[in-house]
Amino acid sequence: MNKYIALFLTTIVNLEQYRYNNGRKCSQTRMKEINIKLPANNGNPDWQFMEGYIKSLPYSKSL
Repeated sequence: MNKYIALFLTTIVNLEQYRYNNGRKCSQTRMKEINIKLPANNGNPDWQFMEGYIKSLPYSKSL
């Protein structure tokens, strides 16, 4: 885990934020039920792709 992979994962988790508005609280129980689809390589998360994607974005050198 490095800062690029962490940034990728936090962005994906933040995209789930719309589910928890209008009075629905995001608790640990509900967080455990969230299924997050990640890029995969042979059934395992493709960490290299995630890191490379974040590094390829504009202004990524400022991170």
